[in-house]
Amino acid sequence: MHTVLAALMVFLLEILRQFTLLLEESMASLEQGEDALGAMSLDMLAFGLPNVPFLETITIGMIFILAFANAYATIASEGSHLLKFFFYLSILLFLSGVSVLVVPSMVYLVM
Repeated sequence: MHTVLAALMVFLLEILRQFTLLLEESMASLEQGEDALGAMSLDMLAFGLPNVPFLETITIGMIFILAFANAYATIASEGSHLLKFFFYLSILLFLSGVSVLVVPSMVYLVM
């Protein structure tokens, strides 16, 4: 479940990153033609572009926090030794790392 949640967060972050790049390209092309900009009065571009590096930091931080919480919840429910915590934590962090490496390339297949 942790892997699916981490992959979903990374997937949404990468979709947002690609959407931001598309918005930047379209805004750059609109700045070249003043007639097109005057004819196109969209209020949706008034909010600005999202701060993607900040969202990336928050996403990675949430993945770490969830990994620690899930590893602790597992050993707390079992009543296990603290070394088992690091075993579960290493598994969760490995799976999260795989999702961080693999999922962005899957977004390129979708878009």
